[in-house]
Amino acid sequence: MKPMMIINEKDYIKNLYDNDILIEDYPKITLDLLAIYLWDELGYNKERIAEELQRFIRDRYPDYNKNKSFWDSYAEKAAKAQEKNANGKNPKGVRIRLLECAGIPITKSELETIETLPDKMDDVDTNTAKSFQRLLFTILVVGKWQRMKDESNRDGYTNIKDNTLFDLSRVTARENDRDYILNALSKAGYVAFPFSKKRVNVRPTFIDDSSEVVQLITDLREIGWQWNQINGEHYRRCINCGLLLSPRVKLQRCMCKDCEENNLIEYVRCEDCDCLFMRLRTTPTRTRCISCQHKRNQQKKNESKKRTKKVQEKNAIY
Repeated sequence: MKPMMIINEKDYIKNLYDNDILIEDYPKITLDLLAIYLWDELGYNKERIAEELQRFIRDRYPDYNKNKSFWDSYAEKAAKAQEKNANGKNPKGVRIRLLECAGIPITKSELETIETLPDKMDDVDTNTAKSFQRLLFTILVVGKWQRMKDESNRDGYTNIKDNTLFDLSRVTARENDRDYILNALSKAGYVAFPFSKKRVNVRPTFIDDSSEVVQLITDLREIGWQWNQINGEHYRRCINCGLLLSPRVKLQRCMCKDCEENNLIEYVRCEDCDCLFMRLRTTPTRTRCISCQHKRNQQKKNESKKRTKKVQEKNAIY
């Protein structure tokens, strides 16, 4: 699963909390972010945060019933961690707050540095150079985003797996090839690795905040395509979520695959347990979640058996 990458965490978690939106991915991270929001923005104490997180995960997470004790326990853990966080007693030693920003600023100097890649690495062909540029731009954007999230990460280490960086940049490469590409960029002076022998991270070496800001990245999806777009290539955007769409894919409605599927469903509350559940828009008569509907079906079955038994007993008398 890809890491959860959000530019404005405060707006994201507020929208999620204020609206009846189901969470299908990243439930742990969502609870951690919500705990910070409840403490900093709503002023809840540890006990109330635990209660609210338990209610939230029970109502919003479809798989909650599969392991109720675990999620209730994790909600309490997240609430306790928030109390420590408020006092700066977390592992990082500083108070962690929700990231709140308009976007990732990219400067003129940084773009010009990426554009020099074909000249510095003249041993690669044109298409390969373009792929390297997309990857380098992705490393720059993710590194600056990570630096905004964590003030102690001054150099902009990406803190995500190599394969995720390549996916975001739309560069296809096998594991051994990924190491070769990153090492080549390192030798050319564009990226650097930690001093630790266990190299699991990378950072851009050309961050320049003093230069003029010429681009503002507001979406951490399809970063490689955003580089192509900056350089004149045309892309459509999903009319619902704003995701860049491949020009090669023909779509009837200008929507990405996820939004196309979500357009067929809606979220409603079960009339029995009041929990959110998902149903097709073509089945508006369905008013219960799967669990409650199963109970209702069993109840109707038992009632039917009782009626049948009464009829049989009545007929036996006569």
